[in-house]
Amino acid sequence: MRARALAAVAAWLLMGAPGSALGSDVAAVAADIPGPAWFQDNAIFYQDFSQGADRPRLNSADLRITGGEAAAVRAGFLGQAWSLEATELVLSGPMLSPHRPLTISLWWSLPRDLPITGGFGLAALTGTGFISSFVSGKGEWCALQRPAGVLQMQRLAGIQDVNHLYDLDIAAHVDLRANVWHHTALVIAQASTAKLIIDGRLVGEATASGRFFTIGDELVNLRCGRGIIIDELCVLARAIDVALIPDYVAGLRRIAEYRRMPAQSAERR
Repeated sequence: MRARALAAVAAWLLMGAPGSALGSDVAAVAADIPGPAWFQDNAIFYQDFSQGADRPRLNSADLRITGGEAAAVRAGFLGQAWSLEATELVLSGPMLSPHRPLTISLWWSLPRDLPITGGFGLAALTGTGFISSFVSGKGEWCALQRPAGVLQMQRLAGIQDVNHLYDLDIAAHVDLRANVWHHTALVIAQASTAKLIIDGRLVGEATASGRFFTIGDELVNLRCGRGIIIDELCVLARAIDVALIPDYVAGLRRIAEYRRMPAQSAERR
């Protein structure tokens, strides 16, 4: 019964979105993106790393992909993943500018247990300045005694710098052992606000003070990683309501569990 229930959930989450305005070919690919219709409908870039880092499944935004050349394919959250232990994966293009509504969604794990002095990058939009989310270890800044979660908005002329340490002991709230998969969403709204959601929980928020983001900020480079394994990277042309994200995370975890079931059943036999 439990297997049938999981199969039903997976089938619902994987349903396509009929009538998409993306165009028939793009819409057909979007319908294959794991997630509910609101996720599929708004996707402009999707990479499941099944064919390497430079061959996304969907790229209607025509984003340029660089970096990650030396990374190795590893077992991922849903299928294959890409190792960004010592490098970054960079997407570039004007559709990434945060003067538009935007959501960056990725699943990630760590290649090894995070030491108290360890840190890693998650997602950053860079240009003349940057909007960045990462974890900084003890000793990197004098005040830190344990790995801390950081959301920054800095070096943007006319906007006051934000250095938001949203969690001074992030390992107490996020399991930072090796091979534990997590979801992160960076949501940009109203050309001024960045919200960081980890595993469906809003953990940090920063708002530009002084002016709105503009295309002149040239924040058109998305940098993912360094120090993580990445899977299911998606860019959405919409500022997703934070309230929707927990259901997406729970649904993808059910799909991952469903996909693992045959192997687990075979092991028991």
